Amino acid sequence: MKELANVSTAQRKIRYTEPPQYPRPVDEAIGEIALKAGHFSDAQTAFRAALAQLPASSRSVQGLAEAGKHGNGKTSGAAGQR
Repeated sequence: MKELANVSTAQRKIRYTEPPQYPRPVDEAIGEIALKAGHFSDAQTAFRAALAQLPASSRSVQGLAEAGKHGNGKTSGAAGQR
């Protein structure tokens, strides 16, 4: 996850152009990985960061909603332990 966080930071420094220089926000990938791992708080943070870049991203909106359904940002079971 640290590598993805570094990539996310670097991506935010890239000036936005049309078409974008990257296929989708790295924060969406971080959110999806965190969601699958049961790290719901991390997923919410990542999806919010993605929405700050692309407010109309349906993937981020759906991911944020999904993370919110699972314990309001808490982790679950063994998947939530680091």
